[in-house]
Amino acid sequence: MGYGAGPGQGDCPPGGLERLCEPEKHVREDFRRRLNDTRGVVATDESALDKPRIIRPRHPGPVPAELLALIKLAHGGERPDGEQFQEQLQAMACARQLSAGSTIAGDTLGRSLRSRSQSGSRSGRPGTREVWEELKGERQEHLDSPGLLTKAAIRAHVVPLYEGDKPVWQAATWLDWAAIHDAVQPGPQAVWVSDFLVQDAAEWARAQVGIVWVEFPELGERIARTAGVPFYGGGRVASEAILQESGRRSIVASIKAHATGKNLQQFCRNLVVTPPSDGALWEQLLARTHRPGQQAACVAVEVCIHTEDYAGGFHHRTGASAIHPAD
Repeated sequence: MGYGAGPGQGDCPPGGLERLCEPEKHVREDFRRRLNDTRGVVATDESALDKPRIIRPRHPGPVPAELLALIKLAHGGERPDGEQFQEQLQAMACARQLSAGSTIAGDTLGRSLRSRSQSGSRSGRPGTREVWEELKGERQEHLDSPGLLTKAAIRAHVVPLYEGDKPVWQAATWLDWAAIHDAVQPGPQAVWVSDFLVQDAAEWARAQVGIVWVEFPELGERIARTAGVPFYGGGRVASEAILQESGRRSIVASIKAHATGKNLQQFCRNLVVTPPSDGALWEQLLARTHRPGQQAACVAVEVCIHTEDYAGGFHHRTGASAIHPAD
C-alpha cells in the first residue's frame, strides 16, 4: 500500500517522511522504530500467533455482461431502475451490491417499481431526477439536500398558502407523487440479477470446510441455502450459536455481525465474498481465525475480486498480510 494512497490512486512517494529516516533506512522501518521508542508506547517484536496467514485473490468466473453494465450504470450515477442517485455514497453502495449479484434491497428498487406502475412515471420518488438536477445547481439555504427540497415542495402546494420565510420549490413532479405516495410501501426483498457469485461460494463451501464471509444478509442466506450449510446473521441467538460450531462443516457468516469479538479458531479457511473497504474491519475479520488456539499449520483466506469495487478493498486494505497469487 502506498504512502497516502487513496483507492485507485496507486502508490504515492513518501515525501517529507524521508526526513525521519536514517541513511539507508526504509521509511516504514524508521517510523516503526520511532513509534516504538515513544514514551508510553508498549510494543513487542513477537507475533501473537506464530503461524502464517496466506491471502489469495479469487476469481469466481466471468462476470455476466448484464451485471457489468448495471455496475457501470451505478458508477455513472443511475440506479438499475433508471432513477438518479443523490449522493456518491449511494452509487458506491449500489455498485457493491450489484457486484454480489443483486440490486439494492428494501425501499429502493421495490418501491420504485411499484410507484412507476401506479403512476406511469419513470420516477419512483417525489422528483428524484428533478431533485438531482436541482442539487447540481447553485446550492441555496434550506434547499441544499433532498429532504429540504421535499419540504420546500410541500410548502409550495399546501392549502392554505404557506406565508412563512422559508423557501418554496415548485417541483413539477410533486403533485403526481402526492396522489400515490400513501399507496407506495417499501419492498423488503432484494432483486437478483445473477446467481454466479452465489454458485461459486456454495461450491467453495461444499468442497472444503471453512467460513464464507458476506456483507449482505440476503446474499448469505442464498449461499447457505444453495450449499446446504447454516447462515449466521445478526442477533443474540446467531451470536451464541456460531460459537458452538465444531469446525467440521462450512458455515456462512455476516461480516457485520461476527467479524469482531468472536473466537472462531476452530476454522482455518476463509472465503471473503464481499471484501470490506475498511482496513480496521479487515484486521478484525482476519483475526477471527488467525488467533491463539489455532491448531492448523496456517490460516488461508480467499478474497473475491471479480469487480473493481471489490478488488479495491482487497488491494488497498491487505498490504500488511502475506498475499500469494491465485492458484
